[in-house]
Amino acid sequence: SGNWADTMNRPLSLEQQLALAATLPWDGRLARIFDYSRSNYAALALIVERLRGETIEQVLADDTARPLGLAKTRLGGSPPLGMIHGYVALEGRRTDVSMPAWQAESPSTGAVSTVEEVNSFYAALLEGRLLPPDSVTAMKGGYSQYYGFALRRWNNTCNNRFYYGLPGDTDGYGTVAMTSEDGRSQLALAVAYPPAPPTLELNPLILEM
Repeated sequence: SGNWADTMNRPLSLEQQLALAATLPWDGRLARIFDYSRSNYAALALIVERLRGETIEQVLADDTARPLGLAKTRLGGSPPLGMIHGYVALEGRRTDVSMPAWQAESPSTGAVSTVEEVNSFYAALLEGRLLPPDSVTAMKGGYSQYYGFALRRWNNTCNNRFYYGLPGDTDGYGTVAMTSEDGRSQLALAVAYPPAPPTLELNPLILEM
């Protein structure tokens, strides 16, 4: 609780993230439709930490970033040198939101990288250098799904095949990254939004990217 400026600079653990999610009502329905949830990533991170006996930051560094040579990719920590700063507008004033404390342990929004290293990650994933083929297939989802397990699908109308990746949206920043099925063709965009009041909704600019 508190004003937004104070809240963003207050660390928020994985356990606290799930506790906040538990305060929201859960409406039961006969047929569930897909609804993206950042809480799922917090729950998964806690499971990984329990199994490995390490923080999720260390696991991601050891299992993914270091083997792929992603020297500028990490979860949490201080803003790296050269990082483009993002801002929101609070009471008519511009406020820096580069790596706020509440995102330090957020697996869904706390990672920092470069467009080059984002492309390197997706290429490795889709080329089968990170996970077994059946796991990558499950991540892509079924033929009628546009979103599988942490991968979104776009149609490539040039060859009637697909691109996979994710859009990303958080206070001050927006990204879109997509990679062809074989990992050879890629596009990644990252922008700092014009300062605007913070919101829990998607920034409309992400829909134009």
